Amino acid sequence: MTRTRKGVAAVLAAAALTPLAGQAVAAAASLPSQIAVGSDGTQMILDGAGVVSAKTGIGPGGWTVETDAVVRKIATNGGVQLILDNTGTVLAKSTIGLYGWTVESAPGITDIAVGSDGTQMILDVTGTVLAKQGIGLYGWTAETGPGMTRIATNGGVQLVRDAYGTVSARNTIGRDDWTVETDAVVSKIAVGADGTQLILDNTRVVSAKKEIGRYGWTVESGPGNTDIAAGADGLQLVLDNTGTVSARTGIGREGWTAETDPVVRKIATNGDVQLILDNTGTVLAKKEVGRYGWTAETGLP
Repeated sequence: MTRTRKGVAAVLAAAALTPLAGQAVAAAASLPSQIAVGSDGTQMILDGAGVVSAKTGIGPGGWTVETDAVVRKIATNGGVQLILDNTGTVLAKSTIGLYGWTVESAPGITDIAVGSDGTQMILDVTGTVLAKQGIGLYGWTAETGPGMTRIATNGGVQLVRDAYGTVSARNTIGRDDWTVETDAVVSKIAVGADGTQLILDNTRVVSAKKEIGRYGWTVESGPGNTDIAAGADGLQLVLDNTGTVSARTGIGREGWTAETDPVVRKIATNGDVQLILDNTGTVLAKKEVGRYGWTAETGLP
């Protein structure tokens, strides 16, 4: 049954698990620790043991286990799922199920990202970014030298952040043609399917823009935010330092809607789907911007 009581706290109270004595460690390992959602509605969760599960559609249950307990990062977009295993090997697939994973790299990768157009990005142990389209072992193009620390891609736009906090962008796969977009002040990056770029700076202020270039950033918040996510049609999510999620569509300073109580620790959005992971390890989802309408997807008896 879909839980849509007033406020996310009520949903969480209804969904919370109470492990029996002696089962607490196992239960904690089975709780989600990472969440991801793609433009096609594919959702992925990674639990504390390293097991990935996936589904499409919002609702309780319906998850399919896709891996053994060997995964440390997940990403999905445009129908493609990526996982990074404990050796730093990247694997990909385009269907939900336990089998069908294709090895795409040797060990030594530290981060993964995939866009709605199928662009895949990986970051190796030296901080070099590589990109390609299509699932398979070969075809990677080195796009940077070493020293990058964050990657993001969506809607054909690629973002990278270097060790100093400088963000650069491009919209084709290749070695050259990166455009520096910021000073050395950024901590996190995100980009939506419509090309909306989000940055979170070192003072925890969110800024946004759509065009690739040095200028044009709009400050959207005051300080105190801890995470950012961008979806389709200008949808943006921010998580503040109290654990409260706010959302908006379009770029601007005003117009944020608080969507949760201060109980959230991770956010994700893509297409029109919003995902949150709360402090009890429960995943909730919805589509509309607003305070109500969250559906608990895990942690149900």
